[in-house]
Amino acid sequence: MIEIASHVLVFQVRHQSLDIKDDQLGEYFNLFRKEMHNIDSMILDALKASFEGVANIKQQCEILDTFHSMSERARVRDTYYQRADAVSKQLYDELSR
Repeated sequence: MIEIASHVLVFQVRHQSLDIKDDQLGEYFNLFRKEMHNIDSMILDALKASFEGVANIKQQCEILDTFHSMSERARVRDTYYQRADAVSKQLYDELSR
């Protein structure tokens, strides 16, 4: 009897967690999106601040290496590649002298 009750409970939990019409699920999803946006903003701020006052190409490459795994997010990717292009141009200019 206990086994049947636990299966019914598991079914109820699965059904409740997968119910896309559930208002609470929508609230959680909107909260998740808002928090991901906040996280992206914090990563962007950290990325931009990391380059302030750093003129050494090696250090700039190390900063890019640190943020590479976070560059998969669309908002972060654009800024990451802009910085990477700037570092590449700076390296090219230095090597061309």
